[in-house]
Amino acid sequence: MIKYLSFAVLIFINCLFCYKYSERYTDQYELLTLFYLIGQITIIVFINKITAFKTCQSIVINTLIIIPFFLALLSYVYISPEQLNVDRWSVINSFLTNLLNGRYPYSAISHVGNPPGPMPIYFLIALPFDFFKAYSLLSALGFIALGFFYKRFYCETYNSSYLILTIISIFMLWEIFSLSNIISFSVLVAIALLYFEKSIMKPEKRMILIVVALGLLLSTRSVYSLAYIVFFLSLIKTSSMTFLKASFLATMILAVFTLTFLPFIIFFPNEFYEINPFIIQSSFLLPAHFVPILFIIAIGFGIFAKNLSERFIYAGFTLFLSIFFYSGYMVTQHGYSNAIFESKIDVSYFLFCIPFLFIGVLEHTKHNSLLTTTSDS
Repeated sequence: MIKYLSFAVLIFINCLFCYKYSERYTDQYELLTLFYLIGQITIIVFINKITAFKTCQSIVINTLIIIPFFLALLSYVYISPEQLNVDRWSVINSFLTNLLNGRYPYSAISHVGNPPGPMPIYFLIALPFDFFKAYSLLSALGFIALGFFYKRFYCETYNSSYLILTIISIFMLWEIFSLSNIISFSVLVAIALLYFEKSIMKPEKRMILIVVALGLLLSTRSVYSLAYIVFFLSLIKTSSMTFLKASFLATMILAVFTLTFLPFIIFFPNEFYEINPFIIQSSFLLPAHFVPILFIIAIGFGIFAKNLSERFIYAGFTLFLSIFFYSGYMVTQHGYSNAIFESKIDVSYFLFCIPFLFIGVLEHTKHNSLLTTTSDS
């Protein structure tokens, strides 16, 4: 059931992008979205029943690797960032420009008038891409990484539906051509959590390094803390990790996360207390008093997740529902039409969940394949 709910979330996100952005080009956007919906469902129902398709598995995987790179190249050559309404590239550039010139970076303003909302490590990771103005490559890297990840660990599962739905997704075109990077950062966090789980039975030194990485990645976007909660609570509930050990590692993650703000507190103490990413995010997204509801959702999913695949899928559901809740709040504030078509809702935030669901579905299929093979033998 949760596998098909994961497909439903992906289809919903794809259709939402189709619905919103096709409205700008045709009056038949509702009909177009309906056909797109039917096409995706058809893929899920039939693609894995076609035996001959399994011989094309490597072609499909390589397509997810090649197409994003090709799109990034087109974007780099033909798209002028200054003409975009999406300002993630400009947020990065304005933040780093201020920082490198000795000014408080969180007082920077993007080319469309927005302050920088992400956490410090987000900008550190983006630094080389900003230096070469290769924002489209940063956008594409998440999709490319998913392709390599699938090829390396899940090629034997023969479950390509999620892979193909990602390849034909409108959100992939949008991410790369608008120079967004939500998928890329979410892929980093998802893969770090996967290696964290696999390091539980490994030497402590390796786990500590991964925990430090998780602390640093939390300092990209705070919303990933919801996925961390799902993982840690599930590991405790399933006795995969003791409460004491989980508490110690969680404290380490929070300590690393906190340390990333120390330079700003030391060198810009007054400015930091006036404006920082926590203040910015509570102003532009959900009010602070709604945040506990999101943590309650994460806690609930963390308690119910029983294995690795469910941890990823439930983390994806948590991120999806948190943005769904934010979207509902925006609709109540601005009305349905303004929220959707005038971009009061940033629909790209729904993409936070995609890499988690992607890996979760593959882990689920891999787990079931192993059970089938074991029972047959």
